[in-house]
Amino acid sequence: IAGIKTDGTGFGELDGIRKQVVNNLFYAVRIAVEPDFRILKIGTDVPRAELYGRIDRRVDEMLAEGLEVEARRLYPYKHLNALQTVGYKELFAYFDGRCSRDEAVELIKRNTRRYAKRQLTWFRRDPEIFWTPPGDTDKIIAYIDGTL
Repeated sequence: IAGIKTDGTGFGELDGIRKQVVNNLFYAVRIAVEPDFRILKIGTDVPRAELYGRIDRRVDEMLAEGLEVEARRLYPYKHLNALQTVGYKELFAYFDGRCSRDEAVELIKRNTRRYAKRQLTWFRRDPEIFWTPPGDTDKIIAYIDGTL
């Protein structure tokens, strides 16, 4: 915050306001960085074959629930960056005649599996994540009890 009078001198009271604003911002940042709660990160470690099977089934479900119809409605906007995502871009290629519908579906599944693999690679770098098989609630509860 700064101000200049018409005679070129500054507003002295604004210096105090500036310090107060900076102190309040520092306090807000400190609160955001130092929460009053503990964060526990728990990841489910699904075997790759099972994960890929789930992805394939989910793609089939999405198509059955109208993904292709949705993509056709969005086709006029296919140039937008927000639509350059897995699912849409493969269907747009099909609509453009660059591949068959079956090829588009297989590309969606393949690209989704690749995306999931990249996500896992990213999350595995985090040493704070406790990895456990899905559904192993006893192990998860023991981890939570032992950590808190």
